[in-house]
Amino acid sequence: MDVSKIRFIDLSIFHFSNVIIMFSFFGYCNNLEKIIFPKNIISIEDISAMFIDCKKLTSIDLSNFGFNNLINMTNTFNGCNN
Repeated sequence: MDVSKIRFIDLSIFHFSNVIIMFSFFGYCNNLEKIIFPKNIISIEDISAMFIDCKKLTSIDLSNFGFNNLINMTNTFNGCNN
């Protein structure tokens, strides 16, 4: 799948309460400009390289994330120029 063409992602209808690893989840989405997250991302442990090389991403609202269990965020925004 060519993720480099994705510009907008709306995840608000999905249930993320049991997700703990989001390693490189949006990695290499070079044209990604906006993401809408659901309100139930509460158990995240690993967001390493989650947005790696998302060159057009200018802002992200991570207020719905529960970071109490966060262990790894290495290179989360590596290559994000904006």
